[in-house]
Amino acid sequence: MLRYQFVTAEEFHVKWAAHHPHAPCNHDKTEYLICGEGTMTEQEMNAHKEVHWIQEEEGE
Repeated sequence: MLRYQFVTAEEFHVKWAAHHPHAPCNHDKTEYLICGEGTMTEQEMNAHKEVHWIQEEEGE
């Protein structure tokens, strides 16, 4: 089962950027999603994104 984790921008640039250069991030690039690492399930990851990441409007 694929696992996920969210990391801060600082953690991402220090530890993850080299191996996950295209990791998705929130609109202000303060939090990044690392796929294949961590303890969150897909359902938990989607719930976190729904609450903490601003959803872009269609067409923007």
